Amino acid sequence: MEIEENIVYQLLDEVRAANLNDDEVIEERHIRAFLREHRGTIIHKSFNNGLTVTANEFQSFGIISLTLSGATLYYDLPSIIRLPNEAGIRLTSVSGYVIPIISKESFNLSLNNPVNQFLPKAYIEGDRLVISKGASNPDSMNNGNTLDSIISTINNKQVHLDCILHNPDDLSSYDWTKSPYPLSDELIPLLKDLVKRKNLRFFLETKSDEVTNAKNDNIRYHEQGNVK
Repeated sequence: MEIEENIVYQLLDEVRAANLNDDEVIEERHIRAFLREHRGTIIHKSFNNGLTVTANEFQSFGIISLTLSGATLYYDLPSIIRLPNEAGIRLTSVSGYVIPIISKESFNLSLNNPVNQFLPKAYIEGDRLVISKGASNPDSMNNGNTLDSIISTINNKQVHLDCILHNPDDLSSYDWTKSPYPLSDELIPLLKDLVKRKNLRFFLETKSDEVTNAKNDNIRYHEQGNVK
């Protein structure tokens, strides 16, 4: 997988090669900001075109610390890339049970459903993740013990969170000089191309005057005296 530092310096090298003076018009922080600006666009467009987000796009928060509020648990999320059906976030128990993330309306309706009311589930409201840990079903005949075990781990706030962040730096363990950049390898060329077209086009296409005469650069130096 690619590292962000490599992407940044590949783009910086192109900018520097296109400018003949020594002025540093673009710096690392600018390129990193451009990458953050367009990464979400690339992921959204790819997802909408039928591509599935891969493990590369996700960053892991590991076991998160949940807060109990009444009958539910919650966690305040950083800024994440919101995809249809909440495909940009994955929530699992430590045993590997995938906790479905549904709409708030479906969440509330399920609480009165004879079957679904017992199953763990979650929804997102604003930047808050709200989780129903589920409940033991006295009428359960199949997998009752397994469900009870899952509910117990959630109740003990043992939940694993992976999500697609707007800003990779929001994960404290992310190091842009060492960590894999959270984007699929096949999408990185598209991201670099978008940054060059949207943010660096002027610097890549504009050459500095070799001679500070404010005249046409196509005219050779020894011919300048004849220019009116």
